[in-house]
Amino acid sequence: MKGGRVYDLKRLEILYEISNYGSLVAAADVLGYDPSTVSAHLSKLQAEVGHTLYEKSGRGVVLTARGQELAQYAGQMLAIAERARIAMENPATTTPRTLRVASFNSAARYAVPQIFEQLEKRAPHLTLELTQLEAERSISELTKHHFDVAVAEEYEGRPVSLPPSLTRVELWQDPIVIVASQSVVTAQPLKQMGWLAELPWCMEPVGTQLRTWSDAFLTARNIRAVPRFVSTDLSWQLQSAYGGHAVAILPHLVLDAIYRVEGQASSSRGVPQGLWVSEPLGKRTVFAVIRKSSATDPAISTILDILREMDPARG
Repeated sequence: MKGGRVYDLKRLEILYEISNYGSLVAAADVLGYDPSTVSAHLSKLQAEVGHTLYEKSGRGVVLTARGQELAQYAGQMLAIAERARIAMENPATTTPRTLRVASFNSAARYAVPQIFEQLEKRAPHLTLELTQLEAERSISELTKHHFDVAVAEEYEGRPVSLPPSLTRVELWQDPIVIVASQSVVTAQPLKQMGWLAELPWCMEPVGTQLRTWSDAFLTARNIRAVPRFVSTDLSWQLQSAYGGHAVAILPHLVLDAIYRVEGQASSSRGVPQGLWVSEPLGKRTVFAVIRKSSATDPAISTILDILREMDPARG
């Protein structure tokens, strides 16, 4: 190090995120800074190091070989810093701590109140803050250290990519099913699916993961679905189908979140009387995302264990 000085960790974090995202603006967004602030910190880090770390390219920057090398060390230092923070919290004790978890709608609804009850039994010194947030945004916020765990979803054929600083932990396999009032279902509903084309549908807006998956499934079977209701609220879609107003394609977790929790189910997988639920058409994967540097955090391990044990398929 030039002059024996220790490089500023915050500036190293900026360099590390630029190497991850390939953009000064993207790094600024991840870290919650103004781009001009990031640029100023990067200039100061370059002066401290005494080597050219980046070169301007259009409106952005490109890291040099020296910059890439230092970014690799920066990633290691950031991981060590987080492990040090975890160690200093002394997990062997019952020091109070708040864990921040972000989850998409149906998983969040399913998790409450079970996750709070289990946490109270196993680790009463931990307080959980659960925020309902769509998966893409929760992953972005996780990189900014706004959350400790993000619960996300992945549909078949639509893999979710993660930044290098994050890792995923598999939780559940969630079947995707057709739901409708039993009063409109024909004798062989999945062998002769033409009846579906004659009914109104509840669907998500075009462009969402579930809508894209559903459109592909129906198109492959020459079924043109005409949405009567369009909403991202899957519980509303379910209630519309239950009431006989429309047909919907939904992840089964939506049923589990409503009917099992409310005690209305006639089976362990949350199917009330009067609602027809098809055999699985496919599946989505529900998984947790954490920072790699917090993989050894006992508190986060406790949350992940609870989530895995809440698999709806276990009944």
